[in-house]
Amino acid sequence: MCAANEHSRDNLEAFFVARRLPLLSFFCCTISEDWDNDKFADCAITANADSIVTSDSHFSVLTGSGYRPQPSN
Repeated sequence: MCAANEHSRDNLEAFFVARRLPLLSFFCCTISEDWDNDKFADCAITANADSIVTSDSHFSVLTGSGYRPQPSN
């Protein structure tokens, strides 16, 4: 897991533990320029989505990355 997501992961773990939900571990750390977008990329990768529709240029790192969801404008 990338260091920028450490705080987010702590918050997620506390959320799941407090509600007695299973912990998730799908942090791919694909968008290093804007780590706040990682949660959307991680979700799409984990869900094996066909594409991500966005105009956010930070998602362009997924293009040709080998992950199945590819950004489309």
